[in-house]
Amino acid sequence: MEYTNKHYKEYSGCIRTTLPSQYFPHNFLNDPMFQLLPEGFDVCYHMLVLLDAIHIQFYIYDSTVPLKNLTIDDVASSVTIYFNIPYKWSYNWTPFYYNKLHIPELWTNSDFEGFDSRGGGLGTFMMLCAMAYSESMNLHLAILYDASDGYRKDYNIYKLLGFEYVNDGHDMKGNVHEIYSKISHFIMNKGEKFKNKMTQLDTYFDNPEEDPDWLPGSLSSSSSSSSNRRRTRKINSGSSSSSSNRRTRKKQRR
Repeated sequence: MEYTNKHYKEYSGCIRTTLPSQYFPHNFLNDPMFQLLPEGFDVCYHMLVLLDAIHIQFYIYDSTVPLKNLTIDDVASSVTIYFNIPYKWSYNWTPFYYNKLHIPELWTNSDFEGFDSRGGGLGTFMMLCAMAYSESMNLHLAILYDASDGYRKDYNIYKLLGFEYVNDGHDMKGNVHEIYSKISHFIMNKGEKFKNKMTQLDTYFDNPEEDPDWLPGSLSSSSSSSSNRRRTRKINSGSSSSSSNRRTRKKQRR
């Protein structure tokens, strides 16, 4: 999905249905980390392309189509990055000013409609997704402000990935290429844990025995395939007929 005006371009989509382009290089779209995602899940994105900068939010929720109205409460995990459009000729790893990216937010939802998304490696997966994209876009240096509960702890997610504190404060920096190189380690050592967490999420939203709040719905009228279905889950014990008290999801099975 694309929206364009004279000031910016806006894109929404998901990885497996995105074609290679100047904003989504082939090597990023085909990174092996995405093979960890089980059927019915994908990494989706919302991108804003300005004249000299790009803002992107990558996120995972229980679908393979992008959200129309994206909020962090609607996703299991997400990461937001922005950067000035890099110099494509600078292929060495000298951190030119325009080859920095900023990571203002990493979010893993502890209450995704009652499901705790933490503890399965989703945050690490999303950070590695951001690094895979940054590597493909020739970005060298990642910068963030550590506001996490693990600030300066041994289990700090950013430290484990290879970020270092710049000084005595919360600012951190990391080499994109070095962090990106840890994807294979994540796949080999954390891949099963990640897939198990995603399976638990799928079961929570999809299994009426495990999740009795799901209400039967009808197939979307806009869908041309029986693999698309609409599901409605009660948010509280009140009536599910009000849009304020329910969430509707369409999961496209691949």
